[in-house]
Amino acid sequence: MRERAAWLRQALSERDRAARARAEEAGAESVRAKHHDRLRDVLDQLLKAELAGETDEVRKLYKVGRSLLRKLGAHATPSEERQLSLTAHWLAAVSANGQDKGEKPAGAWEETVPWAPSEMVDRTTVAPKRTAIDHTILKRIARNQSTISLKDLAKQVGADSWLCVIALVEADEADRSKWPLLSALVTSPDGSAAPEFRAVLAGLGYKVPQTKRALHLVWQR
Repeated sequence: MRERAAWLRQALSERDRAARARAEEAGAESVRAKHHDRLRDVLDQLLKAELAGETDEVRKLYKVGRSLLRKLGAHATPSEERQLSLTAHWLAAVSANGQDKGEKPAGAWEETVPWAPSEMVDRTTVAPKRTAIDHTILKRIARNQSTISLKDLAKQVGADSWLCVIALVEADEADRSKWPLLSALVTSPDGSAAPEFRAVLAGLGYKVPQTKRALHLVWQR
């Protein structure tokens, strides 16, 4: 009887210890889920602030994001770490070129690039007619984690490049609250940011980057 009583006490103790461990892990998982949700919101706000060129807001949100990333520790996702890393590069580029003080960028950044042909500027300031281009092709490219050149996209859908730019604006206008800009997947033939991406940003009402480096950072983001 004494042996059975001792075994029972040990078994109950181990059961209670396991139950406490499960409860603690469930509590920790709940906290982590809240941190992930909050960080997701912060990353969305960061993208908007970067596109708008709001340096002070980006700095504030970046600090919040870094704090959440530290709390998540090893549970932070590679995507979360990468997004904040891109923001760090954005801030470093801005600081290095004095843009946070309203100064004109120096060195290579002084080379500004017309963001689109004049015809394209005029046509993005009016409400374009709806195009017949199937937006699912962009979503398929996104699922495949691939890109496509504007020329190849135009060939696939049987439309000229300008109609494709309008279609990109339409696609992102409808879905930008759900996921990043699909138009960023349409690149130059060499795989870099397409010059037409500026026209898409303008069509969506974003502040248009005026240098190659700034465009690259926004497009990479």
